[in-house]
Amino acid sequence: MVKEETPSLHEIIAAHAASSILLNKAGYPVHVLPHVKPGECEASNVIERHTWGTKGPDGDKPYKEVRLVDCSTEHLKNILRTEAQITPLTALVIMAILLERDSLKVK
Repeated sequence: MVKEETPSLHEIIAAHAASSILLNKAGYPVHVLPHVKPGECEASNVIERHTWGTKGPDGDKPYKEVRLVDCSTEHLKNILRTEAQITPLTALVIMAILLERDSLKVK
């Protein structure tokens, strides 16, 4: 029996990002991830460019997009805890950032 290796989080992110780029009827890419172009789906690019829309901690600021890597650790944890609508890719990117910061506790 051949034992398969479990893919790394970065491999999962890269594969998910690559599958998130669609083509329209004319054959041009429609970017589900607007900051990641075809051929740039390496995990490091996806993590570095992935954005999150925010209106600030109290929701009273104008809407803006911020890179997840620029969010505080507490903000990232709150996104995972409170935002049920996030995509699987966003959750993976947040987990990768938290793991890199040694801030993700796995129970």
